[in-house]
Amino acid sequence: MLNQLFDLLDRLIEKESSVTSVLELLGGEEDQGFLQNELMIVEKMIVRKLGGDDEHHQYISEAMFFTDYTNQRISRNELIEQVKHSIENDFKGEIPIIIKSF
Repeated sequence: MLNQLFDLLDRLIEKESSVTSVLELLGGEEDQGFLQNELMIVEKMIVRKLGGDDEHHQYISEAMFFTDYTNQRISRNELIEQVKHSIENDFKGEIPIIIKSF
């Protein structure tokens, strides 16, 4: 099931890229989120399949793990390991931003 979800994610990423390329060729505005809802649904399904929930997905999304995968900066196996690590350590919700003054 996990491989099927990743295959679906890969197809959605490919379709989104194709649409963006066509829009650029036609001189239209750059894509403003085509298939973003569908991509997020599949991402959440992957996180759930690995034992997480929506709060884990929020953290994982903010950590940009799926973005790194989409942009081919990490492999499928690396993404799975990062997601598992986040779930095992119960990283949830927004990533806090700490501003230090020097």
